[in-house]
Amino acid sequence: MKRVTMQDIADEIGVSIGTVDRAIHNRPGISPATREKILKCIEEKGYRSSFFGGSTITSRTSIYKIGVIIQNIPSFFWGAVKKGIMVAARDFSHYGIEIVLKELDVRVMRESSKLVEKMDELVKENVNAIIVVPSNNEAVKNKINELVDKGIVIVTLNDDVNGTKRLFYVGPHIGQDGRLAGELMGLYLKGKGNVLIINNDIESWEYSERIRGFSDILKEKYPEVTILAQYTYNYRNLVSGNDVFLLKILEEAENINGIYDLNSITFHQVGHLIKKNEKLKNTVLIGHEIWGEVRELMKEGYIKACISQDPFSQGYFAVRQLCRYVFEGKTPEYERMYTKLEIIMKENLEGEDSIAKLSLDY
Repeated sequence: MKRVTMQDIADEIGVSIGTVDRAIHNRPGISPATREKILKCIEEKGYRSSFFGGSTITSRTSIYKIGVIIQNIPSFFWGAVKKGIMVAARDFSHYGIEIVLKELDVRVMRESSKLVEKMDELVKENVNAIIVVPSNNEAVKNKINELVDKGIVIVTLNDDVNGTKRLFYVGPHIGQDGRLAGELMGLYLKGKGNVLIINNDIESWEYSERIRGFSDILKEKYPEVTILAQYTYNYRNLVSGNDVFLLKILEEAENINGIYDLNSITFHQVGHLIKKNEKLKNTVLIGHEIWGEVRELMKEGYIKACISQDPFSQGYFAVRQLCRYVFEGKTPEYERMYTKLEIIMKENLEGEDSIAKLSLDY
């Protein structure tokens, strides 16, 4: 059975979607006769019945619950994602949506068992849809497909997984951010030098594709830039315990000209170690996501470039596109919707500060 949308109601009556919206929410700018005609059509067609257990738009007794699973650290990044989600929830509150937020500790966020457990919790809380940052493993993929088969809409955020029935993905272009980092590294090193990659051990498709993109662009355009080694640390030690590991790597490194750090949490830690180590003072450090300590290290010249993926927009558009699909019948034009990648360097740091504040104050 075809879902009834606002456009269907508008076409039936011969008015605009805006007029239907005014009738639904009892707003001015519409005649009583037209309002009555629209509400009668809504009642007859059962608008929203496929989303709210048979209730119509006029009852306003049902809530559409959207479960969200994100991690809590680093707060500078995930706080912006959460801000985007809450702003979108406010902007689309007239649809009767409710956000059910589950924030996981950074050290367990990407463990498949914990993620599946949280998804099951949301199901018990009767959510209609789930926005989730997935880990790239079979248990999570199977759970996504299972829930979709049960009628729960799944949206992936910030990271994606292949081979599932999720509706769409919102986040950075998978792999493009790595290629962009590789391009910057090749340019800074003027096409020649030795590079280290610092990564973590989480099961992330995004991170694996970042490395692939970084390596590919160096092979294609900068063959004399050599990746000497890739170091991987335990993700459970992100909050504490990585300093010793990173210090050992950098103290033992010889003839290193550049470092690519994939994770935003350790990015500033590597910057501080470069600052303290005289032999590394000319090392080109490139990584991801801008925040207070990264800004200071960039101003001082210890971080050369940072790639930001617009976390506020990731949260906002995940909710917005989901609402447009559910309530307006608009199937996403693309199954992967990418947020803007921005290169931040010392020269444009001041402007970035004001732009970031504007988005967070929205």
